[in-house]
Amino acid sequence: MNEIQNFSRQLLDNVEQVIIGKRDILELLMVSILCEGHVLLEDVPGTGKTMLAQSIAEGLGLSRPSGALVTEVGPDSPGARAGLQTGDLVTSIDGVEVTDPTGINYRLATKGIGATVSLGVVRDAKEYTASLALEAAPETIPRDEVEIAGFSPFTGARVLNLSPAVAEELSYRGR
Repeated sequence: MNEIQNFSRQLLDNVEQVIIGKRDILELLMVSILCEGHVLLEDVPGTGKTMLAQSIAEGLGLSRPSGALVTEVGPDSPGARAGLQTGDLVTSIDGVEVTDPTGINYRLATKGIGATVSLGVVRDAKEYTASLALEAAPETIPRDEVEIAGFSPFTGARVLNLSPAVAEELSYRGR
């Protein structure tokens, strides 16, 4: 968590040197970026929307806003073994540009478990490549799926233990 906080503060401080007096908006923007969300900047012409987007891109070491920010790297995960770090920006997979997290998910899904992909990564304004082995999410605890019975508003609901494999199947990101 400290890595994310330090990265966020550093990026905000850099951007704030160009966009002055908008810290609250910049913090909201950072939250959206870290949550893999999308941001629509609406305002009247001349208010600095383009400058804001360019400043954030430059703070991430990009010539333009594009890619997907790595917000967490699990210990002993394929990402950790590939050398990815919190704050890295993935810009391509096997030479194909990716512009957002959805693009990354699509590219990885089409490669399949067992494949290895080459990631284009930007870290500290420097580009490098990382080799990522695609593995199935681990089933760290038994699912123990149970259907709730009895007289309850939850009667008929199915519950199960949440392992990384189940989270992936359900597209659950913990938010």
